Amino acid sequence: MGVAVGLSAYCFGGSIARVLLVGTNIFVFIFNVTGAHLRHSHLWLSYGSRLNQIFISPAMHQIHHSKASVHIDKNLGGCLAVWDRLMGTLHVPRTREEMSFGLAGSKHQEYSSLSRLYFLPLLKCSKILFGRDSSSAATPRSPNSE
Repeated sequence: MGVAVGLSAYCFGGSIARVLLVGTNIFVFIFNVTGAHLRHSHLWLSYGSRLNQIFISPAMHQIHHSKASVHIDKNLGGCLAVWDRLMGTLHVPRTREEMSFGLAGSKHQEYSSLSRLYFLPLLKCSKILFGRDSSSAATPRSPNSE
């Protein structure tokens, strides 16, 4: 977003920053209302094939959350599609694509509670980093156990 506002300020001589709506740059406000706030909705909103090459539309962001193998690790950018194009992760749909959301397979079943959702990834990282079993990392040792 900073690049877009910076380029606008450069092209318009800095006057663009003074165009505010409810205390926010008008272009940032319009982008948030027309796209950013709809990314996690059920609505398929595409900007069209040309603008989807530049901006990540809500439809493209939904692809990012899809379980389909062709969608995994695609459309990771938050606003601009240029980053995904550079990294080879851009997927621009030509038409509406039906998809289901979530994690593929049964991996999500491990995360059955709020505490497991927050702490299980840390325990798994501990196992990788320190070579310990994650269950031993979850159970603190008492001082007398050695």
